[in-house]
Amino acid sequence: MRRVGAESNAGIRRKFLSVSGLFPVFAILFLLLACAPSTKLLPPAKEMSRSEMLARIEQTAGMFRSFRGLTRITMARDGDKKTTTQALLAEYPDKLRVEVLGLFGAPALLATTDGARTTILLPGESRAYVGPAGNGFLQRVTRLPLRTTDIVAFLLQKVEPIPWEEAEVDYSEAGNRLTLITDQLSQVFSFNRSGDIQGVDFFYANRRQLGLSYGEYVEGFPRQIDLVIPDQSIDVKMELSEIELNIDHKEGVFRLDPPASYMVVPIPQEG
Repeated sequence: MRRVGAESNAGIRRKFLSVSGLFPVFAILFLLLACAPSTKLLPPAKEMSRSEMLARIEQTAGMFRSFRGLTRITMARDGDKKTTTQALLAEYPDKLRVEVLGLFGAPALLATTDGARTTILLPGESRAYVGPAGNGFLQRVTRLPLRTTDIVAFLLQKVEPIPWEEAEVDYSEAGNRLTLITDQLSQVFSFNRSGDIQGVDFFYANRRQLGLSYGEYVEGFPRQIDLVIPDQSIDVKMELSEIELNIDHKEGVFRLDPPASYMVVPIPQEG
C-alpha cells in the first residue's frame, strides 16, 4: 500500500529548530536564505521521441490498479455549478464506490458497482436503486456521459492510445506533445517538463470532444484532475487528498446490500 503525502513545513521547521539551538546565528541565516525568493530557472524539458512518449504512456498505465481517497468535485454544466466532497474507491477495470458526504460528514448518497451490479442508496429517503451494471443509470445520476470503465481509467491514468495511422511530435520548453491521427479521429497527449502526462484531448473532425488534464503530481500521481466535454458544456474539477494507491480493497466493498427498511426500486435494463 502506498500513501501519497509529504511532511508539513511546520513539522520540518520544528525539527530544524530543535537541533539548531547551538548555532543560532547560522540558523537565522539559513532561515533567511530559505525564505528568499529563488531566481533559479527550471531545467528545460527533455525532448522525447515518439517511441519514448508511447512508452511513457504504457508505463503510466501500468503503475496504478486501485485508489482510495477523498475528492472535492466541482461540476459546472450549462451555468449550473455544484461542489461536493466524496469518498472514492476504485479498482481497475470496472469497480467503483462513491460516497457523497453531507453537511456533517454522513453519506448523503452511496453508489457502488462491481462490474455486474449497480446499487445506489439514498439514506435521507430510505430508498435504494438496484440493477445490472452498465445500463446507463449511474451516468444519469452523475450527469456525466461516461461509462464506469471510463471514469476508473481516467482516474488511474490508464488512457489507451487510439489505433493510429499517423503520429506527430511537438516539443517546446513547456514539454512534449504527441498527436495520434486516424481518419477524422485524433488524440493528443501532452507531457510536462518532468515527462508526466499533463493532458489528453480527443478530437473528431478537428473538433474537441473531450479533454483531460492532470496536475500537482506527488510521487507520480496527480492531485488535480480536470475533465471537459465542450459540446455539453461540462467542466469537472477534482481535487484529490488522503490518497492511497494499489491497495487491496475489502471483500464486498463494491457491492451494497440495501437495509431491510429501505424501499428497493429495480433499475430497468435499457433497450
